[in-house]
Amino acid sequence: MAENIGIARRREQVQRLLIRGLSASEIANSIVPPVSEVTVKRDIAWIRKMNEDWWRSNSQVKARMMRYLKERLDAMREVGREGWLVVYEARDDLRMRVSGLNVVLGAEKAIGELLGFTGISLTDLEVQDRLEKMDVEITDLRRLVHLAENHALSA
Repeated sequence: MAENIGIARRREQVQRLLIRGLSASEIANSIVPPVSEVTVKRDIAWIRKMNEDWWRSNSQVKARMMRYLKERLDAMREVGREGWLVVYEARDDLRMRVSGLNVVLGAEKAIGELLGFTGISLTDLEVQDRLEKMDVEITDLRRLVHLAENHALSA
C-alpha cells in the first residue's frame, strides 16, 4: 500500500513537471526521490493512458464539463481545508491566522464563482422567509377547506 502511495506521489510530480514543459530527463533529475529516465517515461505513458481513458469516458460535453467542475470544486475545497489548517496551527500568530483565513475566503469565493453565485443576499433571505410564511398559510387554508368540506358532508 505504501508503495502505491509512493508511485502515485511520483506520478503527480511527473505530471506537474510535464505540464511545465520539462523533458523526461529533466523530470528524472527534478523529482524527489530521484528515479531513472526510463521510469519517468513509463509514468508519462501511464499519465497519457489515464488522460485518454478520461476523455473516452467523458466523451459527452456535459459529462466532461461536470467532471471538470467537480474536480475544480474538490481542489478549491482542499485549498480551503489547508487554509483552515493554517488557522488552527497558527495559534497565537495573528498574521498567520489572518493569512489562513484569507486562503479560506479565497477558496470560498472561487467555489461560489464556479457554481455561478457569490453568496446569499438579504433579499434572498427575505424572499425565503416570505415563502416559508406563505407555505404555512397555504397549509392552514387547506386544513380549513378540508374541515369545511367534512362539515358540509356531515350536515
